[in-house]
Amino acid sequence: MNTNYRQQQGVGLVELMISITLSLFITAIVLSLLFSTKESYIVHDDASDIQSNARFSFLFLSKAIRHAGYKASPRDSLEGAFPDKLPFKQGQFILTEPAQNNESDKITVRLQGRRDGALEDCSGNKIPHPDTISGNEKTFYISFWVDKTEKNLLCEDINRNVHILANNIEDMHLSFGFVENNQSRYMLSKDLVNANVDTLANIKFVSVGLVMISDKKNVLSKDTNFNLFGKTIQHSDGYSRRIFTETIYIPNQVNG
Repeated sequence: MNTNYRQQQGVGLVELMISITLSLFITAIVLSLLFSTKESYIVHDDASDIQSNARFSFLFLSKAIRHAGYKASPRDSLEGAFPDKLPFKQGQFILTEPAQNNESDKITVRLQGRRDGALEDCSGNKIPHPDTISGNEKTFYISFWVDKTEKNLLCEDINRNVHILANNIEDMHLSFGFVENNQSRYMLSKDLVNANVDTLANIKFVSVGLVMISDKKNVLSKDTNFNLFGKTIQHSDGYSRRIFTETIYIPNQVNG
């Protein structure tokens, strides 16, 4: 009986090494694709959260700032509607405090309520019309600032209660615009603190810059280097950041 030993030979060492190498190469490609897909998802998820928080924050900020200096009566002047009451001067409807310690720039707006109750503060309280208020104080205040330690946007409502409006906000910078001789000029919060009443009453725009940050580190995040209202912001801690700005017009001569 003739036996064909060549047909009974197993896989050679060379063939085995080639098979293992190919398997490892294919596995590496698959793992690389999975890792890349996961990181891309994280980046997209971070960007989506950051953008959503910024949009929500500006919803409250723009509404309050736009109504700064709102007078309930068309007959009242700014000086008549907004009397001298610390920390506000007579006729002043915007107060700003520059960044200090663990807090960002702070803005406080002063306004009166509408007769139809359409104006609300950041917690949903309706701002009363002056005719419905007994006593001399007929104006209300709403404040916004960022707690840079906890990274929250905070708001103080008309009842002096502080609320967290949005998370993952690292800082807020303010710039105030004026129109003089048909030209616009801006002042930073730190430069506006000692401005006179006439200057404060002529504020026409407020530019708000928010530094948004992801809630977790991202291995794909590179060093960040931003310029916001002339200030350079640099970080290399692995968190994703984006800058959002919005300029809000103040029609402070509007009457209701």
